[in-house]
Amino acid sequence: MKFNMPMAVFGGLALIAAAIYFGSGSQPVNAAGGVQKIAICDANGSNCTGVFPTGFLKVFAHRKR
Repeated sequence: MKFNMPMAVFGGLALIAAAIYFGSGSQPVNAAGGVQKIAICDANGSNCTGVFPTGFLKVFAHRKR
């Protein structure tokens, strides 16, 4: 049987899928020392990002002058 590129990719993905399906899976973990809150700000600390009510991070793109 000839082993060409599409078959090699399919075989590799099949091996990965089998390892995930039959593997032990991930173990539940907890944050060490509790959850820490951080602030993402510019170099001056005056413009900080926030979070939308939907949970998405607010990102502002400012051009350098």
